[in-house]
Amino acid sequence: MRFVIDWISALIVFLTFALWAGPNAGAWFGRVLPAAEPMTLTSAVVEDGNVIFGGQSARLLSWCSPRELRWRLGVRGSQNVPVTVTWGPPQVRANGVFTFEGWVAEMDSVEAFKYGTYGDVLHRCYILGTPLPFLVRSRFWN
Repeated sequence: MRFVIDWISALIVFLTFALWAGPNAGAWFGRVLPAAEPMTLTSAVVEDGNVIFGGQSARLLSWCSPRELRWRLGVRGSQNVPVTVTWGPPQVRANGVFTFEGWVAEMDSVEAFKYGTYGDVLHRCYILGTPLPFLVRSRFWN
């Protein structure tokens, strides 16, 4: 019984913090407990005016599922513009390292993609079957 009360208390404290932190709660949570490991780029070529790329990453939290990929041209914390990235067909992945190929970034320069962009993956995470009131944002690239 004590264990259940401790978990309920922890959940109440966490949700109170999440509501207090507002829109930055997902970024804070993602820095403390990321749902995905940063990507390692393994290939990138320009084809038909797009960068086709592949890489390796790792799923770190089994209780989180990817919902959105946000990619930007620019530097974190300063001016940037969105880059449309298509991340391939949906897949259910187990925890651990995974590789991918054929993701498409709507840009025409591999150099700009490698050195001038950054990306975050947003996950829906659940605690005791209850979704967190925010998406967890993990740094994925740069």
